[in-house]
Amino acid sequence: MLGTKPSRPLRGPAVVRMAWMLERPIPGWVGLAAMLAIVGVSGCAARADVDQVSQNEQSMREMIANDQQQIAAMHDQIARLNDHITELEHNGADSGGDSKQVAALKDRIAKLEGQVNAPAAGTPPAPGVPGTPGAPAAPGAPAAPSRKPPR
Repeated sequence: MLGTKPSRPLRGPAVVRMAWMLERPIPGWVGLAAMLAIVGVSGCAARADVDQVSQNEQSMREMIANDQQQIAAMHDQIARLNDHITELEHNGADSGGDSKQVAALKDRIAKLEGQVNAPAAGTPPAPGVPGTPGAPAAPGAPAAPSRKPPR
């Protein structure tokens, strides 16, 4: 196989024609036209790339604007929730404090009533001061007016 000769010569008519075209000089206008064609084709490719980048930038701007709107809405919602929590804490503290304060006042009233109703042992109540309702009047004190139920 290595020893066999090719079936056609390497200098066939197509190769000779190509060599003849490469050997002759190219006119200036043909070179200029070829250069302009290359620049034009590359300019079209660059324009398509610029258009694609522009479209990508526009879609990114839209996504960012949408995200900013969502973030602003979330900030508003967080502010409303914080206000609601503050209101609940304020109302909860007042209602809890009110019940404690009411209980303390009731205890104080009970102590005062106990002091008024149970004078010191052996000390008669002062004349003119009514005693406990239903209790016998102290000696020398005016009698409490009796109320008769209306008939």
